[in-house]
Amino acid sequence: MSSSHSRPARVPRLVALLPALVAVLLLGGRPSGVGLARAGASPGNLGDGLSGLYEEISPAVVRVVSHRTLERQSASTKTRARSIIYNRLVASGVVVAEHGCVVTTDRVAHPGDSLVVYFPDGRWMPASYAGQNDAIHIAVLHLEGDEAFPWLEPYAEDRPLPDWVAAVAYGPWSESRGQGPSLSLAQGTALEAVRIRLADSLGTVWRMKAPVYPGNGGGALLSLAGEWLGLITGSVSGDAPRLPGGGYGGHQEGIIVPAPLVTRAVMQIESGRSPKLEGFLGVKTYRRPVSASDSLWKGIGVIISEVLAGTPAHHGGLLPGDVILRFGEQPVEDAEQLTRVVGRTAPGSRVRMEILRAGEPRELTIRVGDLMSGRMLISRHLEADAQRNQLRREIFQTQQRLRYLQRRLGRLESATQPSAGSAGEASSAVVSEG
Repeated sequence: MSSSHSRPARVPRLVALLPALVAVLLLGGRPSGVGLARAGASPGNLGDGLSGLYEEISPAVVRVVSHRTLERQSASTKTRARSIIYNRLVASGVVVAEHGCVVTTDRVAHPGDSLVVYFPDGRWMPASYAGQNDAIHIAVLHLEGDEAFPWLEPYAEDRPLPDWVAAVAYGPWSESRGQGPSLSLAQGTALEAVRIRLADSLGTVWRMKAPVYPGNGGGALLSLAGEWLGLITGSVSGDAPRLPGGGYGGHQEGIIVPAPLVTRAVMQIESGRSPKLEGFLGVKTYRRPVSASDSLWKGIGVIISEVLAGTPAHHGGLLPGDVILRFGEQPVEDAEQLTRVVGRTAPGSRVRMEILRAGEPRELTIRVGDLMSGRMLISRHLEADAQRNQLRREIFQTQQRLRYLQRRLGRLESATQPSAGSAGEASSAVVSEG
């Protein structure tokens, strides 16, 4: 693609050139090796074809660098000290519109981040945060340039994956060597379909049966015809999972979000439309169904294990141990069904609930909240829990330190305290001298 693209380019299909098992890695657009080739296939032609694919696609795959400033306050009530932490996160990104719309993983781009986008040819450009979609974990950025950018077009929806796919993404090696994204070739059977919940419906994403390394998140999955199949989500540099013993994991499992799903989310963010609001209750429940001895109707009802403070459930009077039998006109069969029913309820609605409390039937009226506010409330609860755990650790460490100092003080006092016999001899000596 050139810098004046108004539409994405296409490259010839490479079906006849594919081996049964092949692994190709292209760094900076230059093939570094080809795997086993089927009899009659030319490794050179295969490498040339993939080089052509790379040259067409790679200008639209970028590196996103985020500088994030975090302010933390000490959990100690005496010092109230504040510290500033600077994080630098790196991930891949895909340009999805010629006006400079970039989509990447939401872990590398938050509101308030300082964002810079690097192109494979070494150019860089500031970017601004436009929004994100929490359901599929993507963030949308706008490049601050007025040129026409190379971009990728999504493949048609509801089509099966091709036999072979190519992933173009940056890795932990790309930045240190000043190189562009890498291209890797894999069989489509390396991806398995997974159903996830998207607002009040279900969607399909793909799980990679291969590791996703830091920097790969936000990369593009492609057909060998140059069609953009999906966006890779996974770990980002600076945000790798913590492992026991203090180290960080080098990779984690990746999810591929289909390109049509990403495109719809981007259009929603670009147009300024807010996602459909979902209802929120604020309880945790046991997943097992209630037995006949616990409820009025066999197989109906779920037991509340926890009521989160400040939520609609808390304000409405629900308590741990209550059995939810009916939500509005809908009998409650299990925890998953309760989640669906509450999610479909418009926030602000007043809903009559039938419950069992200590074996006695009761009715409550609950004002349903909205899920976005509920998630913020849950985040605050998690942050408060983290601070409480930090305080407990500090108290425990302080107590341990205090006991250690008390033991040292006791040993010093016993070592310097004169014995009873020596004290009497000293007294006699003073008297005789007098």
